[in-house]
Amino acid sequence: MSLKGPTVTVDPVPVEGKTIKALTLLHLKRTHDLFAGNHGQAIPLDEGGQRLKLACKVHDEYGSVMHLEAPAPSKAK
Repeated sequence: MSLKGPTVTVDPVPVEGKTIKALTLLHLKRTHDLFAGNHGQAIPLDEGGQRLKLACKVHDEYGSVMHLEAPAPSKAK
């Protein structure tokens, strides 16, 4: 599965003669343009990563008791 985003071309901006505020606003606009194309799209899930995450959680939670045997059934009177 290949995800193709919008093609962004960056023109070189001369830094001389621009204020810091103007350069910051220009940078914010470029960042917005970069991510505006995939706004609202669902993030694809990584199945291998999900399995690894679950395996780590199981090992952390139950690792200390995995080697124990099940208790013998008790006889109730």
